[in-house]
Amino acid sequence: MRPALRRTLWFLPFIAVSATHLVALFLGNRPIPHWTKGWLMVTLLAAFIGSVRWERTPVTRLLPAVLALVAGIGFSWIGDTSLLYDDTTGFLTGLGAFLIAHLAYVFAFFRLPGSRKPRGWIVLVYLIWFLVLLAVLGPETQLLLGPVALYGLVLALTGIVSSTVNVFAGIGGALFVFSDSILGANRFVPDFPLWQVDFVIMVGYIGAQLCIVFGAVLALARSEFDAAPRVAPDTVVK
Repeated sequence: MRPALRRTLWFLPFIAVSATHLVALFLGNRPIPHWTKGWLMVTLLAAFIGSVRWERTPVTRLLPAVLALVAGIGFSWIGDTSLLYDDTTGFLTGLGAFLIAHLAYVFAFFRLPGSRKPRGWIVLVYLIWFLVLLAVLGPETQLLLGPVALYGLVLALTGIVSSTVNVFAGIGGALFVFSDSILGANRFVPDFPLWQVDFVIMVGYIGAQLCIVFGAVLALARSEFDAAPRVAPDTVVK
């Protein structure tokens, strides 16, 4: 089986659970999303572990990045399950878990093969977004302004650093910023006027996690290629 096809197949359970979750949300069937939300990161972690060709990957050199990615997915699971409880405790627990998840992803992005310096215009866009976020949500968050501002700053860092890995990871970082912006506005802005807001948030979130992990898999695949033995041009295979 070709490596690209193998990687794609490992993501099918995550895609199936995600599709079930999103359809149920769109149709307003609440019991199903409460069950499927806990399985999103479980199937994504399985996809990550299964899609990497560990026998061809220099695990010792990339172990910090791999462990950080696993930690990011794990703390995202904690965040997902915490936000199922619609109260301040659940929100703050979820916020803290996702804060750690973002820091883990940022660390992994720095350690993945092929990372480069961020482009100046991307840094500028995320800094402007952060200032707009504070301007819009600041007056509404009251005592939660500090945690929300800290989370927004780390989220902007995720968006910036994800763009240094590859296109998929960069899209994932941008979708995370989009999803969490809608989530924050929906929680703090009175009468936030967005149709199917929970569905929109989860579309962005699921897309973000998928792109980040798939981008990381592609970056690790680059290390597989770099580690592969080279055949001299003048070698004749008989």
